[in-house]
This record gives sequence, C-alpha cells and structure tokens, in this order.
Amino acid sequence: MSVNSSRRAFTLVELLVVIAIIGILIGLLLPAVQAAREAARRMQCTNNLKQWALAVHNYADINKQYLPLGATNAYTPNAGLNIDKRTSWLPRMYAFIEQTTLANQYDFGKHFYQYPNNQEGANASRNPQACESAKFSILYCPSDQVDNEIAASETYGRARCNYVGCYGYHAFSHGDEVREEHHDLYTVFKGAAFKLSKFVTLSEFTDGTSNTMLFSEVLLNSGGKDADKRGDVYNDECSAPFYATILTPNSSTPDVMGSGNCPDVTASAGAVNPRRPCVEVAGSEYYAARSNHSGGVNAAMADGSVRFFSDTISANAWTAYGSTQGAETVSE
Repeated sequence: MSVNSSRRAFTLVELLVVIAIIGILIGLLLPAVQAAREAARRMQCTNNLKQWALAVHNYADINKQYLPLGATNAYTPNAGLNIDKRTSWLPRMYAFIEQTTLANQYDFGKHFYQYPNNQEGANASRNPQACESAKFSILYCPSDQVDNEIAASETYGRARCNYVGCYGYHAFSHGDEVREEHHDLYTVFKGAAFKLSKFVTLSEFTDGTSNTMLFSEVLLNSGGKDADKRGDVYNDECSAPFYATILTPNSSTPDVMGSGNCPDVTASAGAVNPRRPCVEVAGSEYYAARSNHSGGVNAAMADGSVRFFSDTISANAWTAYGSTQGAETVSE
C-alpha cells in the first residue's frame, strides 16, 4: 500500500505577510533596545556623578570642611593665599577618585597647561601619553559620544569632562579674575558650591545639602575647539569648569560666551550641535546644564545623592537648587 504525501508550500502572499510581521516586530523591538541602552548609559552617568560628590566629601573631611576651590588664576588677588597658579577644582580631586598617579604628578606650582608635570603642553612639545592618561572614565557621560579632547591643532591639548561644578546664578564677567571685589559678587545669588579663588565650607550650605547642587552635566563640542570652553574643566578661564543656573536644563535659550568662542558661529556646519546653542556676547559668559538624556540632566547634590532634573523644572526652583544659602522655598 502506498501513501501519498504532499507538502503545501508558502504562497507569495503568506511569505510577504510573515516578512511584514517580522518587520513590525523588529520596529517595535529596536526602540525598546535603544531605550534600555540609554537607561544603562544614564545609570552610568549617575554613578559617575555620585563618585564626584563623594570625592568632594572625602576632600572636605581632611580639609576642615572646605570644598576644593572652583578655580584659581594667576591674576587674581588671593588675600595672601598661595593659590596663584591657573587651575580648576578637578586636579584637586585626583587623590579622592582613585587617580593616585595623576595626583602625584600634578604640579600645583605650575599652570594647568604647563608641560611636563601637568597633562598638556604647548603643541610643539606636547605629551600625548600624559593627555591620554588623564582621560579616565568618570570624566565622561556615555550618552555624549563625541571627541573628548581639545584638538591637537590647538595651542594646548587636554582632556575634557562632561561634569562641571555649580557656579550658581551668576555670569562670569571677564575681569572677575583681576578684581578684588569679585569676592563679593556671589551675594547676588546667595552663594554657590564653587567659586573663583574663594573657599566654601559645608557649614555654608544652610539651605541643606540635599537641596544644593554640586555638579551637573554639559555637552562637549564635537569639533574639539579650544575656543569653546564648555567641558574644558582643567581650564580656570571664564566659565570653563562650571555651569550656571541662569538657564534651566537643556534650555533652548543659547549659552553665552565671549566673542569668537561660539562654534555655531565660527565652526563649519558639521561641528554645530543644535543641542548646544550659543551666542557671542563680549565680556560675559555662562553655560546651561545640558545632556543627551531624554528630558533632563543628572545633578549631584551636596548630600552625595544624584537627582534627575527635568527640562521643565521652573527657573525659580533651578536657581534655588544652585544656591547654598538663599533660603528659597523650592517648588518645581
């Protein structure tokens, strides 16, 4: 007895339907995968900021509750303090973020750009290995995938950083670093965590450490231009190692920087990032906290916690979180 067997093949219509269903499933899956990856990147960014906040506390524990100076400048009157070399808060943190080698080699008797002890040098005698060694992971938010070094074509090459200190509700006026009265400018916004050539102690955080920001994020310039100081945290100049609360997170209002410094004006179209708008205003600079996270930015608080602040936070609340002793009522 023979058994007849027949196999029915897919018709073209059925095959197309299957392909369409697979395409729809992939279309649904990809955004979910991308969202999961961004959630992981945002978590890594949160962990980075927590390390910076804890480093500040460890620094304060052995320095009589003083926070690191926000920046110092060779041209700033220092009231007898031996802090006359150009540097920012970041190298002072080396010993507290497990960068012992960098801490031992950094020379506070030299400016931040002076080769060979510090990480960069004049282009003619630059030390690329030193610059590379200073590019460690907690400098960077994984959601900002751009070049993380000032271009080698610039006079001084150096690593940059996505994390900057809170400068409060204050624009950096060119000339602050050469005027003694700059010490009194900070009463305008009732104090901030970091200042220029002026120490801040944890006891000044009368608003409460959980209500005061230490650090937040900025987006780096994909062109690596020295003129654009955002993220140029080793540099004491202007607002380079800071962000201001004048603008809310990811504000559509442009950052303000000095003449010739805005890549949206001076760079080629390929170097312009629409999430980093800027305008040029002679004599004044301030930068908003900005990130590639959807809907807001991460910020490290003075109690060691990290919060995610929405782009829709009110200007008054954002300003309040940027002050140490404003006694404001925070309402987001």
